[in-house]
Amino acid sequence: MDLNVDKTSGFRRLSPSLKLCSLQGFTMKRIGLLSSLVTYAVVGVCAGSLLASAAETRTATIVGLQGDVTVANAPAKVKQQVGAGELIATGSKSLARFNLGINGPGLNVLENSSVTLDELTADTSGSAPVITTRISVKAGSAAGYVKKLAPQSVYTVSTLTTTAAIKGTKWKVYANGRVAVTEGCVTVTTSKGGKFDVCKGQAYDPDSDSVVAASGADFDDGGGFNGEGTPSVFVPSGFTPTRPVTSGASTGNP
Repeated sequence: MDLNVDKTSGFRRLSPSLKLCSLQGFTMKRIGLLSSLVTYAVVGVCAGSLLASAAETRTATIVGLQGDVTVANAPAKVKQQVGAGELIATGSKSLARFNLGINGPGLNVLENSSVTLDELTADTSGSAPVITTRISVKAGSAAGYVKKLAPQSVYTVSTLTTTAAIKGTKWKVYANGRVAVTEGCVTVTTSKGGKFDVCKGQAYDPDSDSVVAASGADFDDGGGFNGEGTPSVFVPSGFTPTRPVTSGASTGNP
């Protein structure tokens, strides 16, 4: 029999063969538990990867040009798709109109400006699209119309000294850090650590580091946004084109 009695203690002792089986069973249980944990970890990583990959990279479509406009140092063309990181530059009395689709939709790069679309992504897997739009104004100014966004969406326009967080409004941002609003409200964060809510008819003034009344120039956003904010062909008042104004329907993202 595999069980015997210790004469000194009176307790039964396991034979060597039963001890080995017991240890093997315990070891197998530990291996099984470890295997399950590894499986759960792999499933979790895969699920996270699927969620992350749900956001698709998108592009902006040029729908109107006036004067001298370049993208990545090459002449811009109507219907051209512009991706993240490409530098958009306009000359004197020149501007470009973009359709950002669900990432905007409207964006005007005004004269004597340099702008990059740093990030354009959208996750359309849910009931409402969740977008990320990041724009940098490096010189001059840009203006846009943004539809009301889902709470998880991000739309920012940055300069060296300010970042404007937008949730649905008409805005204009200057490279010197000034941020003007003609519809809705935006939140402006400054490099000095300040935070300001700027609403319709107001502007953040970097010189005074405060919110002031918007001036006439702040309302000159290039115009041309329809009721839904979708850009259309335009000829801004006071502009004399150096080449014919051209336009085209968007062939990019919806």
